Amino acid sequence: MTTRTLPRPSSVASHWGLEPQTVYLNHGSFGACPAGVIAAQQKHRARLEREAVRWFVTEMDGEYDRARQPVAQLINARPQDLVFVPNATHGVEAVLLSVCLAGQLGIGDEVLVTSHEYQACMNNLRRLAGVWGFTIVTATLPPFPIQSADEVVMAVIRMISCRTKLALISHVTSPSGLVLPIEEMLPALRNAGVRVLLDGAHGAGFVPLDMRKWEAMGVTWYTTNAHKWLCAPKGSAILWTTEREQWVTRPATLSNYAESGKNGRSRYVTEFDYVGTTDPSAYLTVADAIAEVPRIAAEELGKSCTWDDVMTRNRNLVLKGRDLVCNALGVTAPAPNAMIGCLASVVLPDHPADVAEKLWKRPSPYGDGLQVELLSRHGVQIPVIRSANPAKPRQRWVRLSAQLYNSIEQYEYLAQALVEELRRERDCAAL
Repeated sequence: MTTRTLPRPSSVASHWGLEPQTVYLNHGSFGACPAGVIAAQQKHRARLEREAVRWFVTEMDGEYDRARQPVAQLINARPQDLVFVPNATHGVEAVLLSVCLAGQLGIGDEVLVTSHEYQACMNNLRRLAGVWGFTIVTATLPPFPIQSADEVVMAVIRMISCRTKLALISHVTSPSGLVLPIEEMLPALRNAGVRVLLDGAHGAGFVPLDMRKWEAMGVTWYTTNAHKWLCAPKGSAILWTTEREQWVTRPATLSNYAESGKNGRSRYVTEFDYVGTTDPSAYLTVADAIAEVPRIAAEELGKSCTWDDVMTRNRNLVLKGRDLVCNALGVTAPAPNAMIGCLASVVLPDHPADVAEKLWKRPSPYGDGLQVELLSRHGVQIPVIRSANPAKPRQRWVRLSAQLYNSIEQYEYLAQALVEELRRERDCAAL
């Protein structure tokens, strides 16, 4: 990496153990856990290991219920409608498999998705379609730039048919970081009798969630990671299921507590709470993360903070960072502000076709060779995404994240690094 002065992170960055030599602008990929949350997880793990039999037999149910309460308050849901899963992809797979095993998807049926769905979820969906014979129908979202959320709504609605039985839609798209206008889509889906599975991998701690409201609008399932924007440990996520569909919603693995409720608990909660012997400390620590992150925000903002304050702070920062980078590159924002949460993409200027073709062939452990150069030469960790839309071949964008440890100076530094690297790409590829 070229020797240079790195920008300072925020005043509360010391709560995270991030590498000081890296400008970390990629919270959206895997999250990052504050030291206080890591310490809380260690306490939960130590308590279990002191007497594992007692913990699993007599303490487990109460500990899970304790951990569920603050999640339910955060997303306005009933605690008994929430279960923990290792990540949002596990939640999606549990729902898809449950629906198939119950005989509710088969030959002649359609599952509606968008062109910005997460690859892992699509892999699972395609595998199940190959076995059960249903068809996957894709609503192709408009390529950047998107002028209005209405474009997205219409792209989805026009693909609904009388055969559509389920819609699997990302609340926040992974590759592009867009907050999709879910509430505007729901009336048409509900009127068509389509059950809705929202993949909210980025949802909790990213945008306000209201499960009671969305249930009334027709959402059937919602799954969201806790390890991303809530800053909980890796391996923690939540699956919410409306009460009327809990009879069909089951984990992929059934334990010896399966088939019936335990201690007056529902089968849904019983089966998901225990799928065999695992380390449950990540799940239990979600409650600690929900309490800890606003305390950290209060140090920076100088006032008592809620999660709304945390999300507002991060959204404002990423919008400022996006505008800085856009101005430096001479490009416009690719999506309206209403579709932005704590992630924001910036489309990179096009290279001449022959230059772009050479750059596209560069080997890279990441999505694009530019990501390697930004990290190795500038110390910037940020994803560079390649478009899969044939209407925009060779289009690339960077996806900015904003978390409490980030500062506006880091985005100024990123803008300078991008200008330099895009110039290097043109010069080197043209040789």
